[in-house]
Amino acid sequence: GNSVTGNIYFDFVLNSNSLTDLVGRSLTVNKLSQASAEALQAVKDSQAKVKTLQTEQEAKQETLVATKSQLESDKAKIESLKSDAEKSASDLQQTLEANKDKLAQLAASEDAAKVAAATAAVAATPSASSTSTASSSAASSSVNTSTNTSTTSASSSASASQAPASNNSSVSVSGGSIASNAAKYIGVPYVYGGTSPSGFDCSGLIYYAAKEAGISLPRTSQAQSTLGSYVSVSDLKAGDLVFWGGVGSAYHVGIYIGGGQYLHAPAPGQNVTIQSMAYFAPSFGRRL
Repeated sequence: GNSVTGNIYFDFVLNSNSLTDLVGRSLTVNKLSQASAEALQAVKDSQAKVKTLQTEQEAKQETLVATKSQLESDKAKIESLKSDAEKSASDLQQTLEANKDKLAQLAASEDAAKVAAATAAVAATPSASSTSTASSSAASSSVNTSTNTSTTSASSSASASQAPASNNSSVSVSGGSIASNAAKYIGVPYVYGGTSPSGFDCSGLIYYAAKEAGISLPRTSQAQSTLGSYVSVSDLKAGDLVFWGGVGSAYHVGIYIGGGQYLHAPAPGQNVTIQSMAYFAPSFGRRL
């Protein structure tokens, strides 16, 4: 407020007592001006750095917000997919259980029909034998007639009961040699791990029928499900192998014989039989 020139630096220089003092004061003012300029530039540089850092932080914040939003969206999609997968697995399990019940019912009805047919055949055999014995007994005694009749009846019954279950050479199916060979063993009981006419499991039947046809196949349904080319259920042709489960992890196998039917060894307690896809549909087929 007491400055004469309006600039304290000028006042400071003009108040010099001598030339030496003037030079000294001028140098001092110059150094002060330079220091002020440097300090001002440092402040400007610091402000620029602060602004740059602020811009970078804002950009990083926007990136973090966008990343968080994307992660939340991905998490929601994963949870939705997980829910759908669990529902599909539950539906598939229910379908499998329902098909197993239908398979058991159908197999039971087929077995009952076979037993009834076999019983009728056995009952008819002794009757014919009795008629033949009665005709020849005119020249023999009644005791011999009775004995012969009983012996003939027992012999016929034993013969009928010992007839092999796999005698199905009259059954004709489509699908080539493997299907034809497998059809010979309709009625053979299911045996876990079985690979012979005394008993088959599902893959053992296919393995044995192919072997009879001169074709070498792996022993298990899992390995068999990787052979040949993939075929959807809607495109099956007679002779295609049909599988339940996944490729490389199939848990059951049969052979398609056309007309919506396949031949297989179902399960323990059941026999080799022909089954309709309407009751127990396969997952896919393989064409060798």
